[in-house]
Amino acid sequence: MFSSTVTAGVEWWRMSRILPAAVVVLLCCVLGVRAGDGDAEDVLMARWEPAAPMPTGVLDGAASAQGRRAAVTGGLTQLGVAAHVVQVYDIDTDTWDVPIHMVTARCFHTQVAIDEHRILVAGGLTGQLVEGLTATAHCETVDLGIGETDAIADLPRPAEAPTSHRLDDGRIMVIGSLSASILDPETMKWNKHIRLRAGRSYHASVVLPGDRVVIIGGVARDSIEVVDVEQGISRMLAVKLPFALDDLSAAAIDENRVWILGGQNSQTGDTTDPTWILDLSGEEPALNDGPPLRIHGGAADQCMIITDGQIVLAGGESQQQGVDTELTTVRLLDLNDLTVRPMPSLTLPHDGAGGVALDGRVWVFGGLYVLGGRSGVPIASNAVASLRLPADANAADD
Repeated sequence: MFSSTVTAGVEWWRMSRILPAAVVVLLCCVLGVRAGDGDAEDVLMARWEPAAPMPTGVLDGAASAQGRRAAVTGGLTQLGVAAHVVQVYDIDTDTWDVPIHMVTARCFHTQVAIDEHRILVAGGLTGQLVEGLTATAHCETVDLGIGETDAIADLPRPAEAPTSHRLDDGRIMVIGSLSASILDPETMKWNKHIRLRAGRSYHASVVLPGDRVVIIGGVARDSIEVVDVEQGISRMLAVKLPFALDDLSAAAIDENRVWILGGQNSQTGDTTDPTWILDLSGEEPALNDGPPLRIHGGAADQCMIITDGQIVLAGGESQQQGVDTELTTVRLLDLNDLTVRPMPSLTLPHDGAGGVALDGRVWVFGGLYVLGGRSGVPIASNAVASLRLPADANAADD
């Protein structure tokens, strides 16, 4: 959300005041606050269920699943300050553990599981909106088993909204700015920094078999490049996006195809509804049209959760001609037949939320919504919602 309109974001947060999260949720229920694309297509099936709220409401944090728990790191608080906190949720007891405190407060960062107990948290922005957020190169590990954090060596340069992946051999790659950096989980040292062909922030990236990493778009970027981890090089593809696209999502369809979803036009800030299929199977790469998301005004900053050959895209925002609308919209995308189906809408908007898949359900944590409509007070939400996925994806068909 803030990649294109940081100044507008500052003004929003200056309008805000601290509101107890429970009161905010109650007000939203009483006032019927609900934003989205007004879908009449929501199917009659299980609805989103509330779960224990987060101790601290945040947006643009990061989330990952660790066994039967979900870890939500950092994010922007209601005061517009980057958070130090790691919030750990237990799905079996519907409770939150005692918060863990990171070494570096951050938002717009990335996190990835190292093993069953540890996560890596890297890059992002630190500071507070009213004084200006600054990009950081700081990295640290969080051990959920013992509740401790440890700083490790920095990235080569500060990385705003980086991405990260666990490679086939267990090593971790962090992609941001001009580098794809590879961490050895045994020594916790960076053993390779592959130079990218273009600087990247608010981009999307996907790992294909053979540790080929596809990096797509980003602020002021319409280019696509592929990192060959074994050779330690990156090459720019001849094919490009229709326009520079940031705050987008992407997922691997198979060993040679990538589904590119949503995002904002870097020049206009308008969100997009079309999707594209990047095909690397031939001698020359191709970018083909995919099915539209069918979200009026398009979408960006959605919570993307991949599970069992399906993608859940939840919440986010729509922006057209400078007007933002926080979304309750949810879509289920099938990676097998490349279809897009409507799902039950969220009870509240979740823009810039975190999400995980656990135990046959998807969980969405926090994010932004605006209390009182487009000109109202922005809220760093502590709301948590979960939805059981249909056993048969066709159950969600129109």
